[in-house]
Amino acid sequence: MRHRLLALIAGLLFPLAFAPYDLWPLLFVSVAAGFWCQQQAGSGKEAFLRGWLYGLGMFGFGVSWVHVSMHDYGYMPLWMAIPFTAMFAAFLALFYGLTFSLSWRLGRSALVFAGIWLLLDWLRGWLLTGFPWLYAGYALIDTPWPAWRLWAGSGC
Repeated sequence: MRHRLLALIAGLLFPLAFAPYDLWPLLFVSVAAGFWCQQQAGSGKEAFLRGWLYGLGMFGFGVSWVHVSMHDYGYMPLWMAIPFTAMFAAFLALFYGLTFSLSWRLGRSALVFAGIWLLLDWLRGWLLTGFPWLYAGYALIDTPWPAWRLWAGSGC
């Protein structure tokens, strides 16, 4: 139970690395804590749940603004916009559940974890959602390490 809570908290830290907070070192803390939670899982199913919780924290906080777009510009009633935003975040969190589960099943190494993370971030941006939001590399653009953004998943 503690590892699940830690995965959720680690996901909540992830968006703090981006503007307007710009606490970019938390990106590394978040990903490292998420990886640690994945490593401690007793099964691929548990790893999936921890990854989904990580993604839920990440997107639940990181895309909470979507309800404003639905409500203010799409004229959706607020009572509908908020649950739809929550469902959107829960759907996007599935990519991180899959990341944690696949990397747990395929060797549990940091290299496998990073490779699957990048692959599924690419898929998230090109398939199904087309929503390239919260790529880790974007948090590093205005830091001392802008050259690393390509390796961290920004795609630009």
